[in-house]
Parts: sequence; C-alpha cells; structure tokens
Amino acid sequence: MQMTYRSADSAGDQAVVDTPSKKSASAVGVFPGRPTQLNAWINALRLHHWSKNVLILMPLLLSHRFQQWRVLASLKSFFAFSCCASAFYVFNDLLDIEADRVHPYKATRPFASGRLNIRQGLILLATCLAASIALAWMLPLSARIVLILYALTNLSYSAGVKQIVFLDVLVLALLYTLRLLFGGAVEYIDVSFWTLAFSLFLFLGLASLKRWTELLSLTERQGARLARRGYMSSHLATVRFLSQCSLYLSVVVLAFYVNSEAASMLYRYPQMLWLVCLLLLVWIRRVTLITSRGLMAEDPVLFAFKDLGSQLIAVLVIVLGALAVGSR
Repeated sequence: MQMTYRSADSAGDQAVVDTPSKKSASAVGVFPGRPTQLNAWINALRLHHWSKNVLILMPLLLSHRFQQWRVLASLKSFFAFSCCASAFYVFNDLLDIEADRVHPYKATRPFASGRLNIRQGLILLATCLAASIALAWMLPLSARIVLILYALTNLSYSAGVKQIVFLDVLVLALLYTLRLLFGGAVEYIDVSFWTLAFSLFLFLGLASLKRWTELLSLTERQGARLARRGYMSSHLATVRFLSQCSLYLSVVVLAFYVNSEAASMLYRYPQMLWLVCLLLLVWIRRVTLITSRGLMAEDPVLFAFKDLGSQLIAVLVIVLGALAVGSR
C-alpha cells in the first residue's frame, strides 16, 4: 500500500492526497489546506469519544463522597485515560485502513481517506502513549495498574479479538467497566459488585446494539459479512436478542439493588430508585426502537450523550437520585 501527502505551500492553499487502492490505480482527493489537516488530526484522536470517559467520575458520585472531590486528580486521570484511549483509536484505524476504505461511513476517516499517512499515525500514537504515561505516573499505583489492564485489553481487541463473534462485545463491555474501576482507583474507592454487574450488562447490551446497527447496515447494502469482523448477516437475530436481554438484565440488577442493604445504607429513600428503573426501561425501549428502524448512530454511547431524549432522562435520573439521598 502506498500513501503520499503533499501539504500546502506558498503557491497555493490546497493539499493533494494520492491513495491508490485495490479498486483503482489512483484515487486523488483535493482538500483545503490547514483547516482540513487540523481536522484530520482531531478526527484521528476521536476527541468526541472522550465524553465516554466521564464514567471515571461515576464511582465518586455513586459513593456520595462529593466533598472529597479532587479536581486536579480528576483532570489528570481524565486526560491520562483519554490519551491512552486515543492511542488505541489510532492503532485500530491503522490496522483497519483497507477495510475502512470500502465501508460507507468509515471511508472518510483520516487514514482511510488519505488525509493522514501511516507515518503520521505512528507519531500520533507514540505521542498519545507518552502523554498518557506521563500523566498516569502521578496517579496511585492501583490506577496505573487498571490503565495498563485497559491498554492490554484494548491491544488484544485490536489485534484479533474484534474478529471473534460475541467475544468482541464482551471485551467492549469490559473496556467500559474498566473506566469505572480506574475512577475508583484514582479516588481510593472500592467499586461495588452492584455497580460492576449493572455496568457489565448495560455496556454488553450497548456493544451488542452497536453490532446490531452495523448488521442492519450490512443487510441494506446486501452484504454477507462485516469487514474485519466475524459477523455475518445471519447473526442479526441473535445479536438483537443478546442486546435486548443484556440491557433489560441491567434493569433487573438495579431492581435487586433497590431492595438491598447496600442501598439502604447509602440512600435515605431508596424506594425512589424504583422510578429510576422505570426511566431506564423507557430509555432502553427508546434506543432499541430507534435501532430497529435503522436510525441509530454507529456508536450508541455517543448517541446517548447527544440525544435530547436521553439527556432529559439522565437529568430526571439525577434528580431522583438526589431525592433518594435526602438529607442523609
């Protein structure tokens, strides 16, 4: 594979990308100069995915230790984790260049489109890893261990696990759960069994929903198999069932928690959390209905952050949580 990039010079304000592929001898694209190059770097880092890393703060919020919040420690942990995640986004994109070029949406990614070349990608990857290591060095040892585990899990996913049917979504769910463990380690908080069980089922359901969305898109294109994935169009019904079951199981876990001794110790009015269960059921029905209609964005977690209905439900959940805590 050959990829060349020529930057804008004083004679003009355009950059030319030459990205020969198997389908054509030479595909030439013309992009604006500096703005597009800057956007390419930002897109490669997937800065919009950093919103997922607010999960790092969840152990602190769920333990109700708001007065112990250390802003500087939270900022260091957030950027350490985010830089590590971006490094593996770049790594994954470099591995998937050829597959992304034939994908209807991923073909516009910086490396697949040729806006950035492999050498630039390797430099970006190394820079992100170095920044993550430098920031993580100032965090507790337990947090560094969780971050290393996250990196190794991410590496295994990119290197081959993502091609193994159903194991891939389990690893994706684990990657989200590791964010919670990392946040707990930073604040010296033991993440409870209830939180881990709830998050594992919830994120397993969302990871499966992501594959559900991809398989629906594959069916529309009359394809037989997802590129660099083990899934075939015949897996659609099974993936849909796994997604729905996992999401509803997260509600079951929450319902059991409401009647547990752990909830009565943390909440003055734990019965208010039943309304949270109902809201979660409404939200699950909403996202599964949107997905079944083929309207779900490729990443359901990002969809939840951007969707007005999901934001409204999140606000109601926070209000109910505050009411359940009471004056305790």
